[in-house]
Amino acid sequence: MRGESRSGSRDRSRDAPGDASAPPRRPRERADACGRRRYWAALDEHDPTLLWIDPAEIHHVRDVMRLGPGDRIELLDGSGRWFESVLDRPMRSDRLRARLVQIHAASPEPPLPWLIQALIRPARLEAVIDGATQIGVHGILLFVAARSALKDTIDDKRRERLERLMRVATAQSLGLHLPALRGPLAGAELGRATAGFRLWVAHGPARAAGPCAEIGDLWSAPLPAAERGEARAEDALVIGPEGGFTEEEIAGFVAGGARLLDLGPRRLRAETAALVGLAHLGARLRAGIAAASIAAGGAVGAGPPVPDAV
Repeated sequence: MRGESRSGSRDRSRDAPGDASAPPRRPRERADACGRRRYWAALDEHDPTLLWIDPAEIHHVRDVMRLGPGDRIELLDGSGRWFESVLDRPMRSDRLRARLVQIHAASPEPPLPWLIQALIRPARLEAVIDGATQIGVHGILLFVAARSALKDTIDDKRRERLERLMRVATAQSLGLHLPALRGPLAGAELGRATAGFRLWVAHGPARAAGPCAEIGDLWSAPLPAAERGEARAEDALVIGPEGGFTEEEIAGFVAGGARLLDLGPRRLRAETAALVGLAHLGARLRAGIAAASIAAGGAVGAGPPVPDAV
C-alpha cells in the first residue's frame, strides 16, 4: 500500500511536518560553520516574540536544511539586527513561524563602497550582483555604457529576480543590510548621479588616459592623514562592459576627477574585475576607517550617500 514499507509498517518519511504520529526528533542547536546561514523573516505585528519566515525561504529551511520544530535558526529583517530563534510547529505548508530567543545587534562596520556597474549579459550581471553582495557593498548602481551588451531598461520581472538574488546572498553571507539597487542610468546621467563620490575606474595602464594606480598601492598603502580624518565613505568602484570603456568615456571619467585603477597584468572579464576590485577597495576602506576611528577614539562613520534615482 502507498505510504507503507514492504513489512507493512507506515513510512514515516511521508508524514506531513508536525504530524502527531511522527516519532519525536531531537532539536538541532545550530548548524556547523559550513552550513550556517540566516533567513529572512518579519516580526509579527501584534506579538513581538513571534517571527514569520519569508515564504520564499520555507523550502530551504524545511526541505534542504530539514529543520523542524524546536530547531534553532538565525533570522534577519534588514534592520541591522539578527534574531536568534526557535522554529515553531508549522500552521500550514506555506506558513512557518519561529519564537524569538534573543536579539543580536549588528557590530559596527566601516562604510561599504558602492559598485557602479555597466550593463553586461544577464547571466554575468547576476554573477556580479551575487558576488558583490556577498563581499559587501552599500549599493549597486547600473548604467548603460557605450559598449554595453544590454541597452534596454531592466523590466520589473528581471529587477525582482535581481533583488531576490541580493536577498539570498545577504543571508548566505551572514550580512545584515540589503544593498540598494539603482538604475540603470544612461551614460550621460552618471556624472550627476555620482556627484560627491570618489570614483575608482578599473582600467589597464597600457590604455590609461591619465595616472593609473596599481592594485597593490590601493590595498597596502595607508591613507593620507587628511583622508583618514575625513573617514571617506563615498568611494565607488566603476566597472565597464564586456569590451571595456571607450577612450571618450575614460577621458570623461578623468576630467571629472576619477582615479584610474589597474587591477593587474591579466585581462579580466567584467564580472571578475568587479569582485577583485571590490575585495581590494573594501580592504582599503576597512584599514583607513579603522585607523581613523582608533585615532579619534570614536565609532566608524555613517554610510555613503545614495545616488540619485532616475
